[in-house]
Amino acid sequence: QQLYRAELVPLLSDTKTSMSDGEGFSRVKTVKLVKDFFSKVEGDMTVRLSMNRNSQLRAIKPKQLKHASSKPSSKSNSSLSLNTQNQLNSNSSSFTSLRSLTLSPTTSSDSVSGLRPVTSAPERLYIYLSFKNPDLKRNTKPNLPSTITFSPSLRVYNIQSPYPIPVTFDNKYLFNGGLEPENLQNLKKKFSFYYQELVDVLKDLDSGLARSMYNKVNGLAKLHVSEQVVKRLFETQTIDLHNQWKFNKERNIYECEFGIPLVFDSKNMEKISSYCVVPGFQQCLLSRLYAVDVEVSIKKARAKMNMKFPVHVV
Repeated sequence: QQLYRAELVPLLSDTKTSMSDGEGFSRVKTVKLVKDFFSKVEGDMTVRLSMNRNSQLRAIKPKQLKHASSKPSSKSNSSLSLNTQNQLNSNSSSFTSLRSLTLSPTTSSDSVSGLRPVTSAPERLYIYLSFKNPDLKRNTKPNLPSTITFSPSLRVYNIQSPYPIPVTFDNKYLFNGGLEPENLQNLKKKFSFYYQELVDVLKDLDSGLARSMYNKVNGLAKLHVSEQVVKRLFETQTIDLHNQWKFNKERNIYECEFGIPLVFDSKNMEKISSYCVVPGFQQCLLSRLYAVDVEVSIKKARAKMNMKFPVHVV
């Protein structure tokens, strides 16, 4: 397995569970391995997954759509598509980034202009593992975890509202769980409360509410997010750890680090070719965002770990 440069993603302390910086996003989870009749491995294993903050995946066009798009289109249809695209582009300029749950204008760091060019090289997940055995004080080498499996899947977010949505949702907001059901419900409650407060105040003042303010507040108060997980889209990677572990004398733990590619499952290409994964977008009433869910399983561990990272589909 190819090792990655340590400076790509900063090393996290064991007390942190997630972080982000200018380079990428990282999540950390620890699982306890218990010795039993079938396994002699005992100790705490920490898994840190990292991914570039502007990771990109290519959109997938189904075979039927490819055949249809290969046929020549009429001039009128081309003109209609151009006019529609111009309208979409003009609408997109009115959005601002949702970095906090307010309506104050900010600038999105994840705008399309900030994306790097799509290359043929696959995106990678960067992994750092550490293992601490309770009997490391002894001179004998402990039994170490032998394999670890990473199973990525694609999570799709469909965001919509009956009123214009006045913000965009950047990758940092998605990484921090802004669209999780509990946080989304709190967001909707907050702006529903704001709307009712505005109505009560304006009643006392015998004044009306501006249409633009009405739309902005209700755009978030009526926000709806549906999710769908596409499994078996990416290859599952099982890593042999026998020759990976290195002992760190200063920290008194075993460590290893490596990178794995995020590639489509070659054994499932026939089914994948029927998928329609459109590029991500954020428009007035409807948005589509994506994230990569990574399920981490360790041999003989009693629980699996799940980590989520935002990704651009272009």
